[in-house]
Amino acid sequence: MKQINSHLLLIRQELEKLNVWEIKKPKAELLASQQPFAIDTLRATQWLQWILIPRMNEILSSGNKLPTPFSIAPYFEQVYQQQDEYSQLIKLITELDTLVNELVM
Repeated sequence: MKQINSHLLLIRQELEKLNVWEIKKPKAELLASQQPFAIDTLRATQWLQWILIPRMNEILSSGNKLPTPFSIAPYFEQVYQQQDEYSQLIKLITELDTLVNELVM
């Protein structure tokens, strides 16, 4: 589980490096989307920052089971397929997918 925490931190650092880490939290109704990845209300990077990272931290700190199967990299590959500056972020997300799936098996 420490590996996942460390990896979430690496993702945060990459979001900061890309200058997409936000200070101001989106409105609650935007975060309440029922669509996968909140695709109708948030950008992919916002979903990472405001939904995935906090939920994963909550799961890890509470000792609850990790989601399975875990596969978010394909979404990010599609969203950022034409933007080379996001290649490191996609790599980190792919590694997170692998880490989570290895730990739940």
